[in-house]
Amino acid sequence: MLQVRKLRLLAVLAAMVLVIASFGSVFAQAKSITFNLAAQNNSGQSGTATLTDIGGGKTKVEVKIASGAAGVAQPNHIHVGTCDNLTPAPLYPLTNMVNGVSTTEVPATLDSLLASKFAINVHKSAAEAAVYVSCGNIVATANAPAIPSAGAGGAATNADNTGLIALIAGLVVVMGVSLVVLRRRTNR
Repeated sequence: MLQVRKLRLLAVLAAMVLVIASFGSVFAQAKSITFNLAAQNNSGQSGTATLTDIGGGKTKVEVKIASGAAGVAQPNHIHVGTCDNLTPAPLYPLTNMVNGVSTTEVPATLDSLLASKFAINVHKSAAEAAVYVSCGNIVATANAPAIPSAGAGGAATNADNTGLIALIAGLVVVMGVSLVVLRRRTNR
Protein backbone atom coordinates (compact mmCIF):
# COMPACT_ATOMS: atom_id res chain seq x y z
CA MET A 1 0.00 0.00 0.00
CA LEU A 2 2.80 2.38 0.90
CA GLN A 3 4.60 1.55 -2.35
CA VAL A 4 1.49 2.55 -4.38
CA ARG A 5 1.30 5.90 -2.55
CA LYS A 6 4.94 6.48 -3.21
CA LEU A 7 4.50 5.83 -6.94
CA ARG A 8 1.46 8.11 -7.11
CA LEU A 9 3.31 10.90 -5.33
CA LEU A 10 6.27 10.54 -7.66
CA ALA A 11 3.94 10.64 -10.69
CA VAL A 12 2.30 13.84 -9.42
CA LEU A 13 5.70 15.41 -8.74
CA ALA A 14 6.92 14.46 -12.22
CA ALA A 15 3.81 16.03 -13.76
CA MET A 16 4.42 19.23 -11.76
CA VAL A 17 8.00 19.39 -13.03
CA LEU A 18 6.81 19.01 -16.64
CA VAL A 19 4.24 21.80 -16.22
CA ILE A 20 6.86 24.09 -14.69
CA ALA A 21 9.31 23.31 -17.48
CA SER A 22 6.75 24.12 -20.17
CA PHE A 23 5.80 27.42 -18.51
CA GLY A 24 9.46 28.24 -18.03
CA SER A 25 10.18 27.89 -21.73
CA VAL A 26 7.27 30.19 -22.59
CA PHE A 27 8.45 32.87 -20.16
CA ALA A 28 12.07 32.52 -21.24
CA GLN A 29 11.11 33.34 -24.83
CA ALA A 30 9.56 36.71 -23.97
CA LYS A 31 12.38 39.15 -24.78
CA SER A 32 11.93 42.88 -24.99
CA ILE A 33 13.70 46.23 -24.88
CA THR A 34 12.51 49.77 -24.35
CA PHE A 35 14.32 52.82 -25.63
CA ASN A 36 13.63 56.54 -25.83
CA LEU A 37 12.38 58.55 -28.80
CA ALA A 38 13.60 62.13 -28.79
CA ALA A 39 11.45 65.03 -29.93
CA GLN A 40 12.53 66.63 -33.20
CA ASN A 41 11.82 69.98 -34.87
CA ASN A 42 10.54 71.51 -31.61
CA SER A 43 7.55 69.14 -31.64
CA GLY A 44 7.60 68.30 -27.93
CA GLN A 45 6.73 64.73 -28.94
CA SER A 46 9.26 62.61 -27.07
CA GLY A 47 8.38 59.13 -25.83
CA THR A 48 9.39 55.48 -25.81
CA ALA A 49 9.27 52.42 -28.01
CA THR A 50 9.05 48.89 -26.64
CA LEU A 51 9.97 45.99 -28.89
CA THR A 52 8.94 42.51 -27.75
CA ASP A 53 9.91 39.32 -29.54
CA ILE A 54 6.62 37.40 -29.78
CA GLY A 55 7.99 34.33 -31.53
CA GLY A 56 7.31 33.07 -35.01
CA GLY A 57 9.84 35.52 -36.43
CA LYS A 58 7.77 38.52 -35.32
CA THR A 59 8.28 41.48 -33.00
CA LYS A 60 5.56 43.62 -31.41
CA VAL A 61 6.43 47.31 -31.65
CA GLU A 62 4.67 49.65 -29.20
CA VAL A 63 5.39 53.34 -29.68
CA LYS A 64 4.16 55.96 -27.21
CA ILE A 65 4.87 59.66 -27.60
CA ALA A 66 3.30 62.91 -26.46
CA SER A 67 0.11 63.25 -28.49
CA GLY A 68 0.16 65.41 -31.60
CA ALA A 69 -2.77 67.36 -32.98
CA ALA A 70 -6.11 65.83 -32.00
CA GLY A 71 -7.50 63.45 -34.57
CA VAL A 72 -4.36 63.57 -36.77
CA ALA A 73 -2.88 60.18 -37.62
CA GLN A 74 0.90 60.28 -37.60
CA PRO A 75 2.81 57.83 -39.81
CA ASN A 76 5.78 56.09 -38.19
CA HIS A 77 8.24 53.54 -39.49
CA ILE A 78 11.30 51.45 -38.82
CA HIS A 79 14.12 52.65 -41.09
CA VAL A 80 17.58 51.29 -41.81
CA GLY A 81 20.16 53.63 -40.29
CA THR A 82 20.13 55.93 -37.28
CA CYS A 83 18.17 59.04 -36.43
CA ASP A 84 21.16 61.06 -37.69
CA ASN A 85 21.23 59.22 -41.03
CA LEU A 86 18.01 57.38 -41.99
CA THR A 87 17.56 55.52 -45.24
CA PRO A 88 14.58 57.39 -46.75
CA ALA A 89 12.49 54.32 -47.65
CA PRO A 90 10.90 52.68 -44.59
CA LEU A 91 11.90 49.08 -43.91
CA TYR A 92 8.77 48.33 -41.86
CA PRO A 93 5.76 50.65 -41.81
CA LEU A 94 4.11 50.83 -38.40
CA THR A 95 0.47 51.48 -37.60
CA ASN A 96 -0.17 55.23 -37.61
CA MET A 97 0.15 57.00 -34.28
CA VAL A 98 -3.29 57.94 -32.98
CA ASN A 99 -3.38 60.06 -29.83
CA GLY A 100 0.30 59.29 -29.29
CA VAL A 101 0.07 55.48 -29.46
CA SER A 102 0.89 52.86 -32.11
CA THR A 103 1.10 49.05 -31.85
CA THR A 104 2.28 46.90 -34.75
CA GLU A 105 3.66 43.40 -35.34
CA VAL A 106 6.58 43.38 -37.77
CA PRO A 107 7.98 40.30 -39.57
CA ALA A 108 11.39 40.39 -37.89
CA THR A 109 12.89 38.99 -34.70
CA LEU A 110 14.07 41.33 -31.98
CA ASP A 111 17.57 39.90 -32.36
CA SER A 112 17.60 40.81 -36.07
CA LEU A 113 16.48 44.36 -35.29
CA LEU A 114 19.33 44.68 -32.80
CA ALA A 115 21.91 43.12 -35.11
CA SER A 116 22.21 46.20 -37.31
CA LYS A 117 21.42 49.92 -37.21
CA PHE A 118 17.70 50.66 -37.28
CA ALA A 119 15.61 53.57 -36.02
CA ILE A 120 11.95 54.40 -35.50
CA ASN A 121 10.82 57.81 -36.69
CA VAL A 122 7.45 59.53 -36.43
CA HIS A 123 6.11 62.09 -38.93
CA LYS A 124 3.94 65.11 -38.14
CA SER A 125 1.14 63.83 -40.42
CA ALA A 126 0.64 62.12 -43.79
CA ALA A 127 0.28 65.56 -45.39
CA GLU A 128 3.51 66.76 -43.71
CA ALA A 129 5.53 63.55 -43.96
CA ALA A 130 8.76 65.48 -44.49
CA VAL A 131 8.52 66.85 -40.92
CA TYR A 132 9.89 64.40 -38.36
CA VAL A 133 8.53 64.90 -34.83
CA SER A 134 10.25 62.07 -32.98
CA CYS A 135 13.00 59.50 -33.52
CA GLY A 136 14.79 56.78 -31.58
CA ASN A 137 17.59 54.37 -32.46
CA ILE A 138 16.76 50.69 -31.86
CA VAL A 139 19.49 49.70 -29.41
CA ALA A 140 20.12 47.79 -26.25
CA THR A 141 22.27 49.61 -23.72
CA ALA A 142 26.00 48.98 -23.64
CA ASN A 143 25.70 47.71 -20.07
CA ALA A 144 22.99 45.10 -20.56
CA PRO A 145 22.03 42.51 -23.15
CA ALA A 146 18.89 42.98 -25.21
CA ILE A 147 17.35 39.69 -24.18
CA PRO A 148 15.74 40.72 -20.87
CA SER A 149 12.57 42.72 -20.50
CA ALA A 150 12.96 46.48 -20.46
CA GLY A 151 12.90 48.62 -17.37
CA ALA A 152 12.23 52.31 -16.83
CA GLY A 153 14.38 54.89 -18.49
CA GLY A 154 14.83 53.01 -21.73
CA ALA A 155 17.54 50.64 -20.52
CA ALA A 156 17.30 46.93 -20.99
CA THR A 157 17.15 45.19 -17.62
CA ASN A 158 16.58 41.67 -16.40
CA ALA A 159 13.15 40.26 -17.16
CA ASP A 160 10.73 40.40 -14.26
CA ASN A 161 10.10 36.70 -13.76
CA THR A 162 9.57 37.08 -10.02
CA GLY A 163 6.24 35.22 -10.12
CA LEU A 164 7.69 32.33 -12.08
CA ILE A 165 10.70 32.09 -9.76
CA ALA A 166 8.43 32.13 -6.70
CA LEU A 167 6.25 29.40 -8.23
CA ILE A 168 9.24 27.20 -8.98
CA ALA A 169 10.74 27.78 -5.52
CA GLY A 170 7.42 26.94 -3.86
CA LEU A 171 7.04 23.74 -5.85
CA VAL A 172 10.61 22.71 -5.05
CA VAL A 173 9.89 23.21 -1.35
CA VAL A 174 6.65 21.19 -1.61
CA MET A 175 8.49 18.43 -3.46
CA GLY A 176 11.27 18.38 -0.86
CA VAL A 177 8.86 18.25 2.08
CA SER A 178 6.83 15.53 0.35
CA LEU A 179 9.92 13.41 -0.16
CA VAL A 180 11.00 13.85 3.48
CA VAL A 181 7.53 12.84 4.70
CA LEU A 182 7.50 9.88 2.33
CA ARG A 183 10.94 8.76 3.49
CA ARG A 184 9.89 8.94 7.17
CA ARG A 185 6.78 6.87 6.45
CA THR A 186 8.83 4.32 4.55
CA ASN A 187 11.31 3.96 7.43
CA ARG A 188 8.60 3.18 10.00
